[in-house]
Amino acid sequence: MKIKSSYMNGKDNKVDLTELSFHSDECGYYLTAKYRVEDEHSVSELNFPKIRLRINPNYVAIRQEGDMWLETAVDIGFGYARLEPDSNNVYFTATVLEEKVQEMTMDEIEKKLGYKVKIVNK
Repeated sequence: MKIKSSYMNGKDNKVDLTELSFHSDECGYYLTAKYRVEDEHSVSELNFPKIRLRINPNYVAIRQEGDMWLETAVDIGFGYARLEPDSNNVYFTATVLEEKVQEMTMDEIEKKLGYKVKIVNK
């Protein structure tokens, strides 16, 4: 299908996002988007049923810059995107779901630390 250049955001065009949804399958993560585009010649609907998102489910990075977190951003696989605070001025939360305990002998502890340990109290 050939798309006329009038579908672009021209200065006289009116473009409205009318639907946006998120979905996933075994191959990845996607958005579905519909736009209503009105130009001097027509009113059209653009439907994008499967816009692939480059989200990496095994990666997350948080970047904070400036005093008082003037800019907080997250990268989930496709580059940093700025985070906006919610109504409580919270940019993100991190919750410990489970604390892991590692059982070790005194020899294992000393080997890991690289020096001798003397236990004086529990």
